[in-house]
Amino acid sequence: MFMTNNMVEDFNKASVVASGKKSEVEYDKIYHASNEDLNMLFSNFSVEGKDVLTVCGSGDQAFYSCLGAAKDVDIFDINKLTYYYFLLRKWLIEYLGEYYPPKDISKNRTWLKNLLGLVQCKNYEEQSALLFWHLFMKRASEDNNANLFYNISNYQRNSITDVQSLRERIADKDFGFIREDITGDVEKSKKYDVVIASNILEYCQRNILKLIRTRDNLYSILKPEGIVVCSNLIRPQDSESATCEQTLFRSFFDRYDFTADQDGKSCGYVYQRR
Repeated sequence: MFMTNNMVEDFNKASVVASGKKSEVEYDKIYHASNEDLNMLFSNFSVEGKDVLTVCGSGDQAFYSCLGAAKDVDIFDINKLTYYYFLLRKWLIEYLGEYYPPKDISKNRTWLKNLLGLVQCKNYEEQSALLFWHLFMKRASEDNNANLFYNISNYQRNSITDVQSLRERIADKDFGFIREDITGDVEKSKKYDVVIASNILEYCQRNILKLIRTRDNLYSILKPEGIVVCSNLIRPQDSESATCEQTLFRSFFDRYDFTADQDGKSCGYVYQRR
């Protein structure tokens, strides 16, 4: 589970990130929304009644999993700031029935003030996040909080229109957050039917040792015949590095591509545990 030993320290590190300075690996900019085509991606597999582990990122993958009637949804990320943002979005859905916050949340703070005034914290993590965003609202006019988020232009394509159904799905959902790097040491006590890895494998395709460690980690946390869902965002899947990835995974997983779009490109692929 996510634990904040020092929320003020987290906020100060967030300010460093937003100022454009390099911070520690646990702190990085936040994606306002996923840059994956999640509507297409999630049309290729089912999470209904399943235990899901997904990268936190913008939170979209977790919300799509909930809307798809997943049994349990746990989230992981090495970047601690993503969980603060995830809870902010969760509150926005719960209390205001809206899916996305304004794209530049530092310039329009009226909605944030209204939202935070409605929040009733259910646990320690939410209390920490509430204090974090109160600090953000108080100091958002300062220049060093202007760039906490990556600037992406196509986020609206993932907007969930049936927010009321999503609201009902997350009402009693207890999201477990694990701060970890899936390419490093991972928590292996719980097993999952689905792991949504986004495009993590694309980032480590050129590092054979990381690929092997990630493959072994994924195999160990999946139930028999469980799947790893991967996205194609960076490199073409016929590249030399992608071929290396497929070769390393072949002995442990079966692989299949998702449906291609009208240009013949697949939005992602799956590794299924044998």
